[in-house]
Amino acid sequence: MTAAAFWPQWPATGPTSHFGGMAWGWIYLAFPWIGALIAVIVYEFLFKKAQEVVQEREAEVDAEQALIDQQ
Repeated sequence: MTAAAFWPQWPATGPTSHFGGMAWGWIYLAFPWIGALIAVIVYEFLFKKAQEVVQEREAEVDAEQALIDQQ
């Protein structure tokens, strides 16, 4: 990460600027990790489960088609 990402925070002055204008700098560091964690949770608990259901249904359809072809 370059210093340019923090540039909007540097010139801040006044009573709301703590730590030299970097009061909200933690957001730039924390939110990518939080977003990645949410993405992993969504993938594991929603996408993978939905894929398993679709694959099971496809297997059932294939089995039914095999029975029809035998007749």
